[in-house]
Amino acid sequence: MMRSKSIGFRIVELIQQPIKGAKGLSFYFKINGQPIFMKGSNWIPADSFQSRISKDKLQNLLYSAKLAHMNMLRVWGGGVYEQADFYELADEMGILIWQDVMFACAMYPTDQKFLENIRSEITHQVHRLKHHPSLALWAGNNENEAALRDNWYDTENNFTLYQKDYIELYIKTVKETINKEHMSGIFVSSSPSNAAQSEKEGWIAQNPYDTKYGDVHYYNYAAGRYYNDDYPRSRFMSEYGYQSWPSFSSLKPHTISQDWNEFSEFALYRNHHGQGQEQINSQIRYYFNPPTSSDPASNFSNYIYLTQINQAMYIRMVSEFCRRSQNYLYGDEGMTMGALYWQLNDIWPGPSWSSLEFSGSWKILHYYAKRFFAPNMISMAVESGNLTVYIIQDNNRNLQSTTLTLYCYSWASFVPQSNLKIPVQLADVVSNRVFNENLNKVLEKLNCTDQPRHFLFASWEKSLYSEFILSPYKDITTLQKPNIEVGLIGEYPRRALVLRTDRIAPFVWVSSDIANLIFQDNGFLLKDQQITINFTTPDNRPLSVRNFTVKSLMDIYL
Repeated sequence: MMRSKSIGFRIVELIQQPIKGAKGLSFYFKINGQPIFMKGSNWIPADSFQSRISKDKLQNLLYSAKLAHMNMLRVWGGGVYEQADFYELADEMGILIWQDVMFACAMYPTDQKFLENIRSEITHQVHRLKHHPSLALWAGNNENEAALRDNWYDTENNFTLYQKDYIELYIKTVKETINKEHMSGIFVSSSPSNAAQSEKEGWIAQNPYDTKYGDVHYYNYAAGRYYNDDYPRSRFMSEYGYQSWPSFSSLKPHTISQDWNEFSEFALYRNHHGQGQEQINSQIRYYFNPPTSSDPASNFSNYIYLTQINQAMYIRMVSEFCRRSQNYLYGDEGMTMGALYWQLNDIWPGPSWSSLEFSGSWKILHYYAKRFFAPNMISMAVESGNLTVYIIQDNNRNLQSTTLTLYCYSWASFVPQSNLKIPVQLADVVSNRVFNENLNKVLEKLNCTDQPRHFLFASWEKSLYSEFILSPYKDITTLQKPNIEVGLIGEYPRRALVLRTDRIAPFVWVSSDIANLIFQDNGFLLKDQQITINFTTPDNRPLSVRNFTVKSLMDIYL
């Protein structure tokens, strides 16, 4: 019987070598000889029932990842080995796959019958997947090295026994089988792990979260995290995340009016992450006032909107932090070469860490991912009290001397209050720190020391820009409810919305009654009186402005 397979050719290398001037080892991927910063997310099963997952659904989800400039997805070890369509689509779209072996967050048996079953399973999966050019790496498990070292499951009294079992399963069985069946494949024993250093320490490192080696998982749900500069400067961040709720329209068919409250029995039960609701709410309280509508449906919808803003802002900050750090050392830390946030997709409609809803609709986070994973971008931060500005260029690096403009805006005016012209000379590296000056002195120069009344905006080469907010939104007294008018222009398949506003509006969110419509941008700061947003419709149906609704931050308050 004749069978055919599509194949591709590429060289993938995982580089772990000493770094000049620092302890530890690098951890980055070279593709066809070129070091590549991995931008992406973590993949979980797209449905509780695999038989319901169509190729069209997989294509929509992976295409959304591609549109957000992702080049790697990590298939989480608590899920499944995905169907052939998933890997074939990843091949076609140029998305690399970090493939966990399906072990996660548990101690497993090592009796002979179980190990024989595992050898058979791994052999089958390697034969099934190894020809895919998208397959970049095998990881032996999800978080089990960390679980054993840090005593997650009360194993410390029998540590030697569990360590022996760990090596028997993941090294002598999983690793040896993969090495035999996929001789050119790359293998790390766990995620997170110290990779080569974990092997040197007998496969269970003293600190599997050591930022000087391998990959790190990072979660911190403390309030007030947007503009912190104390995220781990690891070599590779393979998990980090924050929860939000999916759109009210996705929940409404399955709920009753008594459920439409963040403290309802439904909300607390539906969130399966321990203390998840309180973590979401504490972060919201730090930055925002609660919505004030008297209508339960509107108020819950506005609450969901705040959860998505909160999630998007947090993941934006960590992702940009990683990208800024890719060619800088901070003591022994830094040289970060990957940022895969948790998580891309969802298995049901409920609160989770995903940037895509169960239906495939984009949350605010996914629009932000399209920005913070863009090949070229500006990123601003406060580091040790200094305002820093970075220009990040993955490719086509412009090395000419040029000028970046830093503006100070009042929330009450479309016209910048003042600006600084910053000469820029870019080095031949991806991440260039082009400005580094004490924040308070910068604000004095710009005459905008009253921080709640102002925000900063950086612009370079006309097409690159970024805003920096100086205080929690709840402290901004000059923001007022805008009047945003919507116009519709263009014809199928290229159409556009024209938005006109009489006031600056943060977090402008455009939604539509047309399923899974993707806009050029969304969830953005509207600082100009008029902008145009392109979008593509799935068919030539007639449209009017009544198909669209627009919400901004001040619209959720009476």
